[in-house]
Amino acid sequence: MGGAVKIIRRATIMLFAGMLLLPAVSRAGNFCLPEHYFTMEEISRFAPARQSSAAIDGFYNPAGAAEPGYADLGWQFLTTAEFSPMAGLGIGLPTLLEIPGFDQMDGLLTHFGGFLALAQFWVDLENQDPMAQMKLAKSGAFWAVGALPQHMVSRAVKISAIGISLIDYSLTTLGTTAIAGNTEYWYRVYKAYYDDQYGHRVEDMAKWEKLIFETYQGDFEKALTEGLMTFWNDVWRHSYEASGHAHAEPLPEAKQQIREAYLAEILPTLKNYFRVQREKALQKVRFEVQYAYDSFREYMDHALKFQGVVQTDGGAPLPGVTVDLPGASAVTTNANGVYLLSVKTCDLVSALTQSGAQNAVLRAAFRPDPPLPGNAAVTRQVTLTGFDRYLPNRINIVYTVTDSRLDIAKTRIENNRRWRLKPTVQDDRGQSLTEGTVTLTAEGGTFTGGNGQAGQITLPARGGTTLWQVPETQALPVSLVATYSGHVFADGRLVRPCQQTFQLPQSLEIPTSVSLSAVKPDPAGLDSTITITVKSVDGQAPATGQLEITAAAGRFLQTGTGRVSLAMAGEKQSVVWHQPDNLDARVTVAAVYQPDPDADIQYQPSRAAISVPIVLPVETAIDTVVTPLDRDNNLWSVSAVVSTRSGDPVGVGAMRAEASAGSFDGGGANRLMDLAQVPQPVLRWQGPPDTTAMVTLTYYGDGLAPDSGNRDFLGSVRQVKLPPETDTQPPVIVFSGARDGAVYTTPVTVRAKVTDNTDKPVTVHAFHSFNYNPSGAFPVAGPDNSGAYSGAATFSEPGRHVVDVMATDAAGNGAREVLAFIIEPVQPPKPEPAKADKPGPETPDKTPVTDEPEKPDTGKENDEPQEAPMVFSPYGGIYD
Repeated sequence: MGGAVKIIRRATIMLFAGMLLLPAVSRAGNFCLPEHYFTMEEISRFAPARQSSAAIDGFYNPAGAAEPGYADLGWQFLTTAEFSPMAGLGIGLPTLLEIPGFDQMDGLLTHFGGFLALAQFWVDLENQDPMAQMKLAKSGAFWAVGALPQHMVSRAVKISAIGISLIDYSLTTLGTTAIAGNTEYWYRVYKAYYDDQYGHRVEDMAKWEKLIFETYQGDFEKALTEGLMTFWNDVWRHSYEASGHAHAEPLPEAKQQIREAYLAEILPTLKNYFRVQREKALQKVRFEVQYAYDSFREYMDHALKFQGVVQTDGGAPLPGVTVDLPGASAVTTNANGVYLLSVKTCDLVSALTQSGAQNAVLRAAFRPDPPLPGNAAVTRQVTLTGFDRYLPNRINIVYTVTDSRLDIAKTRIENNRRWRLKPTVQDDRGQSLTEGTVTLTAEGGTFTGGNGQAGQITLPARGGTTLWQVPETQALPVSLVATYSGHVFADGRLVRPCQQTFQLPQSLEIPTSVSLSAVKPDPAGLDSTITITVKSVDGQAPATGQLEITAAAGRFLQTGTGRVSLAMAGEKQSVVWHQPDNLDARVTVAAVYQPDPDADIQYQPSRAAISVPIVLPVETAIDTVVTPLDRDNNLWSVSAVVSTRSGDPVGVGAMRAEASAGSFDGGGANRLMDLAQVPQPVLRWQGPPDTTAMVTLTYYGDGLAPDSGNRDFLGSVRQVKLPPETDTQPPVIVFSGARDGAVYTTPVTVRAKVTDNTDKPVTVHAFHSFNYNPSGAFPVAGPDNSGAYSGAATFSEPGRHVVDVMATDAAGNGAREVLAFIIEPVQPPKPEPAKADKPGPETPDKTPVTDEPEKPDTGKENDEPQEAPMVFSPYGGIYD
């Protein structure tokens, strides 16, 4: 069974990684080697060391080799019964060559077998007559030995091999050559050249060794032929010739004679040098054979450690999981899901060969809780492709584990006496599961449909239904248990089992939700329409049940009281709530849905509430107290309190203070304050001597946010002069052209005039709002010749209009007047009966305007009001 497996490697694959994938063997053996000391006599008795020339020649040309070479020779030695280090394994090297990763083990065995072959080669040379030695030296076996790579055979061994071949070369190639005449001259020059380049004494042999091995890569014959002919092409050879004498260059035959004559002179020294090197190399070979065997034995005896964590794909550790490996004792993961296995390399390989396993597998067996059917284990396997000899091998084993969720759809049939049950199973990702089974068990009653007994039934997880009959004589309700079996899918994913316990018969209560919304058709009126919406969890409105709506204050027009009951008649129901007069806080209206207990479909009750009216503006004012702190240095304190008209302090919103001159404590002439943090701010102001400043305090309100509180505080402005004046009379503001609270059907022209008892400048702020929304500034200009500030504007748009004028004199005395009126749409004219006399048009008043103070306006220049005057409060704000 496959699975999601995550493997963490900390190091590269070490030697003998391929031995973890061994084929089946014919007989048992043991890879745990004993200590063993090799002698040359023992090595010489190793019969399989005599390999055919074709086999050894072909070792470095695998495509044309009849059988493996040196590696097979080393493997045969280790598995020969005569020496019995690993006798009885019965594993052939050709099979091992097919194992992935064998190239690293192949290097060690080649090292071992190569030295065995070289040692046996020398033994043969020592035991044969000279002619046989020369023949052997010229064989392919010798050339294979001489071509061993540098990392497997030391330089001394290669040098000694050259010494052997020189015996044959000196006897078969060189003859007696007569040197005379012009040839004799050139021989002396030639000899002087090469004596100077390489020398002919024993201490000079290292130069010849360098020529053979570095210049000609060990090809001694090429070095002694081609290498000794470079003199004739050297441009510097004239330095060795006699000056003042011209000698013709000899013919090629003479050049060959000169080379052979020189070589015959130096060969005795070369042969002695290489013969000494051969003796040293022979001991080196025995040492290398011993070292190769000890390295192999040490590796096989080394303890390997495998550790890691067994966990789910979500990272949760899995304790109690059994982890085993061939040759090692099984272990169990701890509470953190950690395991640690230790095994010798030889025990691991021996266990594989004895069992005939095709590969080495780290195996983990996990039994989930609740258990799978038959307490079956879910296994994960990790095929080992290598291991680290020096560090613990970190291998994490991951199980793809998914939790399951079981739902039982229950449908009542036949007046609560029979129930249709349909199970559905999902994983923790919400995907439906179609594999596995669901078993239903009941303490009483009987199942029909599906497979099972009267009190138990098994259904497929992909879909299935059963009918359960309520018992006639047993006490109700009855407990039922639904169990999902769990399943291991083809991709290795494990879905855990799960259970659900429930009781039947039961009332199926469908969840519901109630929501309310409110709207005020007439912003100036006192009625709000409240809409109540009831929905079930499936989006449908319950067809049965009652709505109970209550208000903490005010009354509903349907009943005239603070309570109304409505039968369910669709998704939405509406009531009209009338607010009390002089309301200073919002009122909570609550709606409760009460289901019908006798209905076939049962719903759950639900409740919601809303605060009405949606907008409840409350006027505010800013009260200030100015206190001198240091008159000589012009230092003053200004404390401000924002409150409603009824005197309640306001602790929400923001207030800004701006000074026309001087600065506040801490620097700057502009300061923004949060009343939620500082309900009654105190400002310290200071200006240069003989300097006056106007401090404007602006409260911005709380933004008409119905969810932030039970009132919507309007903005307000207050100006304070520092130092304060002795004048205590505020300016006078007079409106004309309309009456406060009046209702008109024609355009209205409003005039405003501001006067003061002094001739000092007056600061005037005036603005207009329409239907509770600021619409711009109200034009006021001045002063005129009389010192008054005047302005006028005509309004024709139907709706609620508010003109707000604020004035502050030089002493800081402030005044504010608000004019509110309503313009209704013009109704179509009604026909009137004909009259005998038709009055003529009225003559307009052409009385000139004088500078005399205007008298209070009676409103007669516009239509008479159609209802009792109503006073409205404006929104706060400053407009330039």
